[in-house]
Amino acid sequence: MIRKYLLCIVILWLCCAGCARPYAGHLPSAPWTPGAAQRIATKTLEFNYQGVNNHNLHGIRGAATLLPGSVPDWASWYERIVLKVYLSDDTGRILDTYTLPCLPRTVNEPIAFEIFLDIPSDADRESYYLAFGYSLVIRGEEASSPKIIRQEDAGF
Repeated sequence: MIRKYLLCIVILWLCCAGCARPYAGHLPSAPWTPGAAQRIATKTLEFNYQGVNNHNLHGIRGAATLLPGSVPDWASWYERIVLKVYLSDDTGRILDTYTLPCLPRTVNEPIAFEIFLDIPSDADRESYYLAFGYSLVIRGEEASSPKIIRQEDAGF
């Protein structure tokens, strides 16, 4: 009897996992607005960007900077940086995503990016939104300094 019960739970879980769709509705977002300078602030990073068009490709160009006070003053180095950009509809359902690993750098240096997304051709008529995610490992100058891990991503 217990085996049947556990088997039902496993099957139900697998069915739910198979139907899950990536979701970015919990992340700070802004409408897709080509050509306009925009800003999105997350818990740790501020993203300043502008929509760009390049030979029928739609994207964004900008930079991410560390928000003042989001990490201790002794933190001085990004050991690992991974930025993510999410294109979603007005319900937060992710339509396209781009992951950008970046080179280590000091926390004072902006993290520049240029990313192209699969934005539908009806983007002027529909509501599309951009959101950012990231995974950061930040340290002090000394190799033995503690790691600060900050992460904010889309979920299911």
